[in-house]
Amino acid sequence: MTSRGPARLLLAALLGVLPLAAQEAPLLTVLPREEQARRWEQPADLRMVQKRYLEAIDFYQQARAESPSPSPPAPASNSPGG
Repeated sequence: MTSRGPARLLLAALLGVLPLAAQEAPLLTVLPREEQARRWEQPADLRMVQKRYLEAIDFYQQARAESPSPSPPAPASNSPGG
C-alpha cells in the first residue's frame, strides 16, 4: 500500500504541470494575414529584379489571395453638384 502513495503524488504533480506546459508551447502558430502575404511578396520582388516576370506574377497573385481584403471604394457621385 505504500507504493501507491508516491505514485499518486507523482500523478498529481504531472497533472498539475501539464496544463501549464501546454499553455507555454502552442502546437500551431498562425501568422496574421498581412505577414502571410508579405512572405509571398518578398520572393515576387526578387523575381522582378531577376526579370523573371511571369514567376513574379504568380507570387504576387498568391500574396493578393493571402492579404486581407481592402474595404471597397466609395461609389462615385454622378450628380452635377457633388
